[in-house]
Amino acid sequence: MARDKEAPRGGEREVTPSRLPDVTPPPYPSQNYDFILQAVWDINRTLGSLQTSVESLSKQTKEHDDKIDKLSHKVYAATAVIAVLWAIAVALLGYFHK
Repeated sequence: MARDKEAPRGGEREVTPSRLPDVTPPPYPSQNYDFILQAVWDINRTLGSLQTSVESLSKQTKEHDDKIDKLSHKVYAATAVIAVLWAIAVALLGYFHK
C-alpha cells in the first residue's frame, strides 16, 4: 500500500501520489436551459392561475360584505320597530289597566 508522509512499516516504501491531470470540465449541455425555461413557464402559468383565483375570492368577499351590511341594517331596523311596539303596548296596558 502507498502511504503519503508516513514512516514506512515493515517492507513498505514511501510513495507520493501522482499529480491529477489538468483537464477542463466538459461544457454543460443546453438541454438544461430548456428544462429550466419550461419550469419557469410552468411556475408563471401557475402564479397567473393563483392570481385569478385570489381576485375572484376578493370580489366574492366584497359581495358578501355588502350582503352582511344590508342584513345588519335590517336587524337594527327590526329591533327598533320591536322596541317602539313594545313601548306602545306597555303604554296601552298602563292606560287600560287603571
